[in-house]
Amino acid sequence: MNRRGKGDYYNRTYFENQSTYGYTNGYRYEDYKQYFDIIARFIAEKYQPKSVLDIGCAKGYLVKSFLDLGINAYGVDISAYAINNSLPEVRSRLKLCDIEQEKLPFNDDSFDVVIMSEVIEHLREIKFAMKEIKRVLKPEGIIYLTTPTPKWKLYDPTHINIHDIDFWLEFFKECGFDCEILPYIKSPEAKDVIEMLNPEKNRFLQSKMGKLLVKWLSNLILYFRFADKLNNLILKLCFAIKCAEYEMVRIRVILKNKK
Repeated sequence: MNRRGKGDYYNRTYFENQSTYGYTNGYRYEDYKQYFDIIARFIAEKYQPKSVLDIGCAKGYLVKSFLDLGINAYGVDISAYAINNSLPEVRSRLKLCDIEQEKLPFNDDSFDVVIMSEVIEHLREIKFAMKEIKRVLKPEGIIYLTTPTPKWKLYDPTHINIHDIDFWLEFFKECGFDCEILPYIKSPEAKDVIEMLNPEKNRFLQSKMGKLLVKWLSNLILYFRFADKLNNLILKLCFAIKCAEYEMVRIRVILKNKK
């Protein structure tokens, strides 16, 4: 498939709630701003980068989050539709590029951090892509990468490169990176808590232990009637449950460049 064919798949239908796959609820800045702000703050506080490249930047939401923190940020994506409909304030910083077969439009040693979140599972030519990323990454620079494992049950026809953590650890080592596995972090909101406590939507809560947990929490709230004082406890329990579930189906790693 040539770049035009691949890029055309990630079009209006994919991004604007008109497809069985892709962003079925739409890809709106207001819905994703908090998520990307969390990632940007995490990277900024832990690694203090001066320059960041977002691979698979779509409409540039994460680029905007980094710019808001005063970090020089750019993005690349294969989707002309996403870039042409990106946030106006970041559009000039977004480049059209097929990272499976095209050189990244940046000089060697340009970036302190490269973000590759939910991208590598879409690629066939991953060795070429990683070689190019390594080229533009500064010595001792890092890649923040996330990807699903084979335990991820939601079918997406664009997910053509799904592997477990052992495969990726060996692959990243061959590409010349040291790998640090990170726990999965997700900031829970009220709607997340409701979803987490619904046994029908959480595999952990379908288990015997999970059912006992829900019964225990329900009894506490029923008999002691101080649910407001239990909020913090419930949030912590739900957060732990959700993280444990996510870590079974997703990989979150930091790759440190070795040049």
